[in-house]
Amino acid sequence: MGVLQECQRILGYQFQDVSLLQKALRHRSVGEDNNERLEFLGDAVLGIIITHDLYKQYPSRREGDLSRLRSMLVNGLVLSELAIALSLDRFLEMGSGEEKTRSERKASMLADAMEAVIKLDKESVDKIVKNDSKINALRSAIDNQITTVLVKRAPMAVDLRITISTMKISHDLERIGDLAKSVAKKVTPLPIDLPDELVNSLRRLGDLVQKQLKDVLDAYLNNSKDKAIEIWRKDEQVDDLTNLAMNEVANYLQKDKKNLEMATHLLFVTKNIERAGDHITNIAESLYYLIEGEYLEGARPKGKPIDS
Repeated sequence: MGVLQECQRILGYQFQDVSLLQKALRHRSVGEDNNERLEFLGDAVLGIIITHDLYKQYPSRREGDLSRLRSMLVNGLVLSELAIALSLDRFLEMGSGEEKTRSERKASMLADAMEAVIKLDKESVDKIVKNDSKINALRSAIDNQITTVLVKRAPMAVDLRITISTMKISHDLERIGDLAKSVAKKVTPLPIDLPDELVNSLRRLGDLVQKQLKDVLDAYLNNSKDKAIEIWRKDEQVDDLTNLAMNEVANYLQKDKKNLEMATHLLFVTKNIERAGDHITNIAESLYYLIEGEYLEGARPKGKPIDS
């Protein structure tokens, strides 16, 4: 069975003009005769079909809700995952230098960074450093998709809010990846016999930040305003655990002034984990704005510093 015949079998549709399918599978990296014009047409057609189906399926939903649902369904990331699920990526004709792989989740990368800190695992460090380039590539892909939406659709009102919020969330996720990489790099010079109190304080901080990241991604997928508020309020707990960890680092230094270099590395690790938590809170704020069209009121909750 030929490639195009196999592709049609998977799609469950026979093309009257098979050359259109062949062209649709030809990436722009191959040359000028590529799928970009068909992509432009298909984007508009898919938007109309999804809009019609949502309008019929949810007769009581408001315009803002329908626009949000449409944006969640009609976007490059969702379509690419669907294509991969159908194994259509293996039929795509691409230039020799085009990257085909997708980046791994930032949540996984942050978890790897914390494992590297706790276990002093050098292999985990290498893995995180390599994955950073994948995350940067995914951020670029999202930026390109947002630019395409702005140019082709000129979104307004709710659609514009979704586009702007998505761009901000993408930036915060990319920064979390950068911080995970920075944390991992600081593991290399650390000794394996760090005090249990110090390791446990870092573990508690890291566990909370990892949970916050998972929760905010789940809140985004489920469009949960209440979960976004809950995550926003927990920023105070991140501050409190950061202060406890920094206090343990200070105790580690006081025991022996020779620990100054290691203490500096540990302070750097602690602050970067806290900064990752700040970016997660940023995402919660962006998500609330995306859903409600207004910003969370009041100052961001902050923990209390520990008296020396």
